[in-house]
Amino acid sequence: MRPLNRYQQGKLDAAFRRSFREDARREQKSFCAYCDEPLTARTATADHRQPRAAFGLDHRNNIVAACDPCNKLKGHMPEQQFRKALEAPVSGRPLAFWLAWSRRRINRRLRLMEKRLGVAA
Repeated sequence: MRPLNRYQQGKLDAAFRRSFREDARREQKSFCAYCDEPLTARTATADHRQPRAAFGLDHRNNIVAACDPCNKLKGHMPEQQFRKALEAPVSGRPLAFWLAWSRRRINRRLRLMEKRLGVAA
C-alpha cells in the first residue's frame, strides 16, 4: 500500500476531527463545554483543551465541542485558564468575555428551571 500524499492525509485528518467533534458533542449532550449553549451538528466546533499552539494534539481526549463564540474567544488559552476567566471576568476584559459569562449564567439557570419543572431538555 502506498503512503498517503499531503492532500489525502489532510482529508483523513479532517475526517477524524469531525468524528472527534461529534463524539464530544454527544458526550456533552449537545451543549457547549464552556457556556452551556445548545449545540447542533452545524453549530458545534472542535476546541482543543490543550491548544495546538501549546503542543496540544488532535486527539479525542484533547477535543471538546464548543460554540463558535467560545472557541474564538478561548483562542490559544489553556482550558483551565479560560474557564477561570469565564467564572469571574475581571474589569478590563473584552466585552466578549462578559457576553460568554452571561450566556453561561442564563443557560445554567434555564437548565435548572427545566429540571425543577420536570421539562425534558
